[in-house]
Order: sequence, then C-alpha cells, then structure tokens
Amino acid sequence: MTREEIENEILVGLYTEWENHTGGTVYTFFGRLDGVDEEYYTRVALGMERASLIDGVGKSMRCEIRAHGIIEAEARNLVPREKIEKYQYLRYLMLSAAATAFEERPDDEVNAADLISQFSLNDTDFFNNSRFLADAGLLHFSNAWYFRITDLGIEQNRRWALLKSLEAEYAAVADLPPNTRGIQFQSLIARALASEGWNTNEGSRTSYEEMDIFIDKNGAYYLIECKWTNTPISTDATSHLLAKLGRREGVRGILMSMAGFTAGAVTSVQDASHSKIILLFGKGDIEQIINRPSSFDTLVAEKEREFVTRRNALWS
Repeated sequence: MTREEIENEILVGLYTEWENHTGGTVYTFFGRLDGVDEEYYTRVALGMERASLIDGVGKSMRCEIRAHGIIEAEARNLVPREKIEKYQYLRYLMLSAAATAFEERPDDEVNAADLISQFSLNDTDFFNNSRFLADAGLLHFSNAWYFRITDLGIEQNRRWALLKSLEAEYAAVADLPPNTRGIQFQSLIARALASEGWNTNEGSRTSYEEMDIFIDKNGAYYLIECKWTNTPISTDATSHLLAKLGRREGVRGILMSMAGFTAGAVTSVQDASHSKIILLFGKGDIEQIINRPSSFDTLVAEKEREFVTRRNALWS
C-alpha cells in the first residue's frame, strides 16, 4: 500500500470513531491491512500526527482525529457527500449563531440547548461538530453547553458566508442568457480568487484587446480567459490567448471552459509549451474552485508541474 492509502485508512477509521464516540489505538486499523510493515505504518501515523491530522499515536488507549484531519478526510472524499454537507451545515449554523450573538451582545454566550431545540438538531452530531469547531480554534466553550466565537471564528464565518454566496451565484449563472452568463461567470471567478489573496483586475481593455481577468500574487502573473459555451473550446480561443501572452513577458495563461476543450485546442496548447504556458481548467476544476477557492493555488501548481515536466495539459 502507498503512504496515501495508509493515511486514508487511518483517517476513515478515526473519522468513524469521532462520529460514534468510540475509540482505540491507531493500531486498531493496522490489523485490517494486508502486507503492510508495522514499522512503516508507524512512521506514516507519526507523520500524520506531526501534521496535526491525528493525535495520540503513542498512547496505549486512544488515538483521535484532529480538526485538520476531519477537514482532510472530507477534502479527500473519504466521507459520503451527504454526510459532509450535513456536518458543514451544522458547523456553519453554530458559527453563524455565535457570530450573530457577538455582533448583538459581545459579552453573551450561545446556549447549545437553545440552538438544538430551535433547529431540531441531532445531539450527537451537534456535539461532535462543536468539538471540531473548538479544536479548530473557531469557537470557545466555557462549559459543555455555552460557547462564543473567537476572532479566528469571525474570519472563518465571513469566508463560509462568501462560499455560500459563490455557490448560490454559480447555480443561478447557468440559467442566464449567454452574454450575461459570460460576464457573471467571469465576475464569479474573480471573486473566488480575490478571497484567496489574489489581486484581480476584471475586464481590462487596451486599444486592441480585452482581457477577462488579470491576477497576480507573490510575483506570479496570470491572464485568465473564462468561457461558458455550449460546445468545447476550439483552437480559436487558445490562439487568441497565445497572442495576448506573446505581448507580455513573464505572464502565464489560464483558459477556463465549462464545456471543456477539443483535442485540437489541447494539442495547440501543448505545441506552444516551448514559449508560453497555458493551463486548462474544465468544469470539474471550476466547480472545485467555487466550492473551495483555496484549491486554486494547488490546482495551478499541479497543472504547471505536469505541463512543464511532461508537456501534459491536465483538465477535468
């Protein structure tokens, strides 16, 4: 088994124990794996502990998943989507209630019992996710029933509110007329990237060209073209973007297409790799950015690495 496969087994096992309020050592899951060396398994588990994914590897009685580990398990899709959505709703509900209480009465705390009763919540799910929020530093509990939001929680609540806004806007864009849809799609992408610290400039024009989005951060510059058409993008779009990049030194291109790309478009990007880099983002990539804007930087790094080393234009 690979390191990632072992990590996944541990994450799934500890996530389940977190849900069910059960517990055991990390070696409970080692017994389920065939052909894995125990020393290597221990090194993987200790690495996960150093990364704050889990805690208690060396304890004889109990090893637990940390908040970061829960986030990682959900990001790796090791948990059913409906369960993730249910838990994320609970977390947002708690954080939003605490943020509202803080805005109205900064010294007051939220009563968990009132919140559970008001929204008919499951007690176990509520307290599991309250532990998650406390471990993540987003909520502070004075006891098992009363909590208030932290400064970090206030910032996270703003981010979650933005994500919900992006998701709702994305769902609405599909029903717009083509011209309006393109403008709104462009704006949606710019807002998502701005939330991750990218400087964004939308709809820039010169005397001879127009650019959808220009972004930069930490000395990296990208020109983004956003396309929401009914058919895959052809070589016309890649040629236009290459022409714009040819007039700019040190700028890389990103072509986003909800309908994907023709084989010719992909080939044209790969053929131009000796002079310019264009990264391709399909519908799957775009939806990942909308649902989790922080994934953009990782996607860019992965796509650039594959493009530079293998001339392979990845997209999904």
